[in-house]
Amino acid sequence: MDDVKRAIAFLFRRAGAVEVPEKDLLLAVSLDLRWFNYTTAERLIALAAEGGLVRRAGGRVRLAFEAAAIEVPLNYSPPPDLLAAVPPRTEDLFHELLGAIAGAGKMETREALARVNAVQDRQDVTLEVAALLVLAELGGDARRHAPRVLDHLRRPADLPGA
Repeated sequence: MDDVKRAIAFLFRRAGAVEVPEKDLLLAVSLDLRWFNYTTAERLIALAAEGGLVRRAGGRVRLAFEAAAIEVPLNYSPPPDLLAAVPPRTEDLFHELLGAIAGAGKMETREALARVNAVQDRQDVTLEVAALLVLAELGGDARRHAPRVLDHLRRPADLPGA
């Protein structure tokens, strides 16, 4: 957990704040710093929350310790195996998207699934992409889910968790 704490301290020092939008942290880890892919970055934040290092609320993450008290080199990069022992989130991306669609469209999950299936058939895309398209069509926050869908598409189908 010391490496996780050091990584979190680095991120918040870099942000120059004790509270930031979760999306900003995820993008910093995955795109700016290129430490991990977006899904693994989500696991890092989740692990930090479970360990009491941060608090999540309303799409924001608040630091729960004094980052200045942690020694972090200027060119810090976490060890590649930092999250190796942490299993991927069990939450299925497609089911999360279905829930977002149902909420955005104020409909039952069954109706959301029917809409996704119709788009998938019409567009010849994966279920996740179809769900993202339906979510966007309904005015839901498709941008929040897009990086995870893209990461899912890039993952080879024969790997565990793919």
